[in-house]
Amino acid sequence: MSNQRHENHATHPDHGTPARPLRIAAAALFLSLAFLANAWGEPTELQIFHPPETHHLRNAPPVQEKDLWFEDLSRKPYSECWYYLFAARDGTLFFCHINLVKINFFVKQYALDFNLYLPDGTRHFFADSFEKKDVEWATDRFSVKLGPNRISGSLDRQQLHIEELGYTLDLAFTQRVAPLRDGSGRIYLDPDRKDYLDITYQPDLKVKGTLKENDRVVPLEGWGYSDHVRQTFIPTEFAKVLYAYRAKVGEIFLTALEYHPEPKYRPDRVPSLIVTYRDRLLNVSHDYTLQVTGTHSDEKRSTEVPEDFILKDRADNFELECTAEGDLLKRVDLLASVSSFQKKVLELFGIHSFSYIFEEKTRCRIQSPEVSGTFQGTGILEVLVSD
Repeated sequence: MSNQRHENHATHPDHGTPARPLRIAAAALFLSLAFLANAWGEPTELQIFHPPETHHLRNAPPVQEKDLWFEDLSRKPYSECWYYLFAARDGTLFFCHINLVKINFFVKQYALDFNLYLPDGTRHFFADSFEKKDVEWATDRFSVKLGPNRISGSLDRQQLHIEELGYTLDLAFTQRVAPLRDGSGRIYLDPDRKDYLDITYQPDLKVKGTLKENDRVVPLEGWGYSDHVRQTFIPTEFAKVLYAYRAKVGEIFLTALEYHPEPKYRPDRVPSLIVTYRDRLLNVSHDYTLQVTGTHSDEKRSTEVPEDFILKDRADNFELECTAEGDLLKRVDLLASVSSFQKKVLELFGIHSFSYIFEEKTRCRIQSPEVSGTFQGTGILEVLVSD
């Protein structure tokens, strides 16, 4: 187990919460402030992996086993993140991030954070960084280990083992819908295509497992989602705002990722929407609309954050409209774990990073040849804001 344990406790929506591993972007910015000099130049056109009008996957390469593996590139900065979301039929909700990050020769971080919500209302948040001696990964198979926690397996089936806060969680994620790499799977940040964001989606997964506390073992079953992100740049250097919305409504699952890049990039919005029904892919879109209908006021920062919204999309023989109303689960200061000196320097440059996580009551109306009707369910919206 790591000797750097700094955050390990239960939290509630109205309590202060620790930062998740994406906070390392802050330390990266501290060591890489040179990028600010480019912010006032001519906007750079992003080499996006899909044309904005494309609704469906066309000519996308098949996903391979290695698309889940750690690449272990020698270049820096470089980071990989594996995200898993699980909603059990008994009301248990779990989602986690596993991060391997290399900023430069001196700055590296290997981190895990997760949220565990139990049916009785108990809520736990965990975040920790691990020393290199406690971390293992493979570049020829899917295997990552941080302390007692690990993910492993194949493209068809992955095993997640979490052993923290007095709980042992074992989950097996099995594909229901084939994984996706949207187009080429990458957004390029420069004309030479050296810096990129690379995403592999597993949009709909069947999940079975157990949750153990002391001698009590609870069987779990439900649905899940996962993605694997590779980045060859500092995250906050690219996107000022990120919306990540995932919802299960009846037998419909959808995920919407929406980046709002720094002003030095064009276009100023990069959206991607995936919709599945049972074991089939219904639609992939890159020009859906998102209308904010309500905001959360962060009085500490005098900031308004989207909380309620209407998401709409249309394609050939497909129409979707989702209305979502959110309740704040937590507000996370992504710079909370850096040193006080580093934080003061970052804030002197006007750099702040926060994550707002909402539980979204969702109602979706859908029309398509495969399924039509109105469905209700729950989603998770995460809004990351950097300035």
